Amino acid sequence: MTDERAFFQRLDASVPQLPRRVRAAWAAAAAERGLGPLAESGGLPIEWLERAVELTWSFALGHEVPFDLHRAVRHHVEELRDERADDLLATEDTLGAAIEHAIALLDPEADRRSLSWCLERAIEAAETPDARAWLLESLERAMALDETTLERSAFGPADPDALAREARVRAWREAHVLVPWREATGIPRRLEVLEIGTAPPSSQGIVSVPGHRLYGVFERGSDRPGFSVPDAIAYGMTPDERSGVARGDYDWYLERHAWPERAFEARHVVQARDVIAWCSPVRLEVPIEGNGRIAMLRARSEDALEHVFVVDTPDGTRETRDRNEALQWAIERWKAP
Repeated sequence: MTDERAFFQRLDASVPQLPRRVRAAWAAAAAERGLGPLAESGGLPIEWLERAVELTWSFALGHEVPFDLHRAVRHHVEELRDERADDLLATEDTLGAAIEHAIALLDPEADRRSLSWCLERAIEAAETPDARAWLLESLERAMALDETTLERSAFGPADPDALAREARVRAWREAHVLVPWREATGIPRRLEVLEIGTAPPSSQGIVSVPGHRLYGVFERGSDRPGFSVPDAIAYGMTPDERSGVARGDYDWYLERHAWPERAFEARHVVQARDVIAWCSPVRLEVPIEGNGRIAMLRARSEDALEHVFVVDTPDGTRETRDRNEALQWAIERWKAP
C-alpha cells in the first residue's frame, strides 16, 4: 500500500510532463488488462468496451479519432455501466470505469486526473502482485517515452486477443456511420455549459435541502451568453452531464426553442411526480429513431434509473415512461395525410 501511495504521488507530479498520446497509451494498456476478465464474467457486453480500448490505442499511436466517434463510444460505455449498475459485480464495474476513464483522455478538455483514475480502477480490480508490479514499473516506462517512438508494446506485451480485437474494431469503424455527437440538438461545439448561480434553499419537513445549481450556455472560452433557459438545471447538449437534485416541491419543464433563432416554441410540464421527488435529472436526449419528435429525460435515484419520454405531436406534447409507446406516438401522429 505504501508503494502504491508513493506511486500515485509521483504520478500526480509527473502527469503534466507526459505527452498526451503517452498518457493515452498508458491508459489503454491498463484498461486492456481488464477486457479478458470482463469477457469471461459476462456482466457487461464486451463490444463497446473493446471499441473504447482500441480507439484509445489508435489515438495514442498517432491516428485520427474524430471527436464525434470517441465521444459516442464513451457514451455507450457510460450507458452500459449505468443501466446494469444494480447487477454488476464490484470488479466488473471497476474495470468498466477504468475503460471509461481511458477513452475520456481523447477529449481535448479531459480532466487531468483521468489517467490516475484509470490506473487506480484497473489495479483496484486486479488485486494481484503481478498487477501491482506492472503498475509500479509502468511509470518508469512512461517517463522514457515520447510520442514519436510509441508502439503497442510500450507497456509490455499485449494480451493474446489484441490482434483479433484490433481487426474487429477496424472492420466496425469502416462500416460505422459517424453521426455528429451534437446532431440531435443542433448545438455547436463552440458553446459550453457553465454554472450561473444557485437557487435559494428550502425545507421539506425537518430536512433542509440546498438550492439547485443553475446553468447557462456560453460561447466557449468567454462569458458571453450563447443561449439560456431560466432556472435550467440540465441541458441536452452538455458533455459533462451535470445533474440537478430530487425535490418534490419542484416542477420540471421541458422547453423547445428554435435554433439558431433562439425563439421559444413550446413548453411541457413533466407529470411524473414520483420521478421529480426521488430522482435527479441526469441527461436530456433526442433519440435519432424519433425523428426529432421525442425528448428523453434520464433521471437517477439512489436505487434506480428512470426515463421520461416527451413526444411532440400535432395536438401538443404527450408524456410516457414507455419508450415503445413514445416511438409509436411519434410515428403514428406524424403520418403523411
